[in-house]
This record gives sequence, structure tokens and C-alpha cells, in this order.
Amino acid sequence: MVHNGFSKIIAVGLKLFLLSLSNINFKQLLMKSNALLLMMTLGFSLTSFAQKIVELKSAPATIKWDKPESTYFSPSSKDSIVANVSTASLTVYLPKASKANSTALIIAPGGGFHLLAIDNEGKDLSKWCTENGIAAFVLKYRLLPTVKDAVAEFFEKIRNQNQMEKEMALVIVLAKADGLAAIEYVRKNAKLYNIKPDRIGIIGF
Repeated sequence: MVHNGFSKIIAVGLKLFLLSLSNINFKQLLMKSNALLLMMTLGFSLTSFAQKIVELKSAPATIKWDKPESTYFSPSSKDSIVANVSTASLTVYLPKASKANSTALIIAPGGGFHLLAIDNEGKDLSKWCTENGIAAFVLKYRLLPTVKDAVAEFFEKIRNQNQMEKEMALVIVLAKADGLAAIEYVRKNAKLYNIKPDRIGIIGF
């Protein structure tokens, strides 16, 4: 699906603009027209950069998540992270047609199966890809459930590595299945994204 929030904003703004025409003078009308034009220009320019998000069908979950997926700034890592991913998905970043070279890269950000370093190991790399003609697919694979700061919880658990490996074993199976589902999706939809099925790679951290 593609987010359409700005389209809704434009529609509401247009409706309010038309309702207000009957009670304003020419100067007010000009000011409102300029404001509406700015809003529409901003809306269209931003929606043109909106990325497609695709949910992946993968292996059934064997873990229960009590908290929803969230993206937040971690005080421990000083970076934006994603935690509590319970449904795998791909965020698609496509290069300009003039630069596209029929190549795709699936990007799996790292985080010890507790979090995803979504900026420097996801979005930043996808930007490099598109600038070099490569279609980028950032994979959110399923993670271990966490409560507050996933980074802090990871470093707390690492003190007991044997117990940590036991907990991670369950989610690693799911993450692997999500990675395979991502490859399958990109291959099946290669034509849609102007990609050659034999030019698809995957990188993980």
C-alpha cells in the first residue's frame, strides 16, 4: 500500500476553501488562493517521494508480541530504531527511470534480532542505491519482543549469552523465513519494478 495522507489533506483543504468563498473580499480570496496553492504544491511534491510498503506473507509466528511495532530515537544508541516487528514488510525505494539499471538490493538492517538500525543500515543505504540506479527494498523482519529501550535490553541480555541465544533461536527462524519471503516477492514482481530477476541481491548487518 502507498500512504495517501497528503491527498486527504489536499481534499479537506479544497473543501474548506470552496466553503469560504461566499464571505470574503478579493484581497482575502487572493490570500486564500495563494495559501491553497502552496499547500497543494507541498502536498504533491511530498507525495511524489512517498514509498511503497508491502506486507510479506511468511512462516506463522511462534512468538507473542504484547507491544506494537514502533520507531523511536534510542537514547542508548543515539539513533532511530525499529522495535517489536511482528509482521514482516518491505519498503520500496526506486531510482529515477533515467538512472535505473534493472538491479535490486534487499536490505536487512541489523540489531541482534532485538531491533533494526533503520536509518544508517536501512534508509541511508537505500538512498545510495537509488542514486546509483539500484532499486532498494528495506526489509523489516520479525524481532524478539522488547518492553522499553530495545538497545538497552539487548546489552542487558548479552551478559547471559547462553540464555540470550535460546531466546533468539525462535525469532531467527522467523527472520530467515521473512528474508526468503522478501526474495520471493521481489523476484515475482521484478517486471513491476523494472528489475531483472537474475540481478537481485540481499545484504544484512
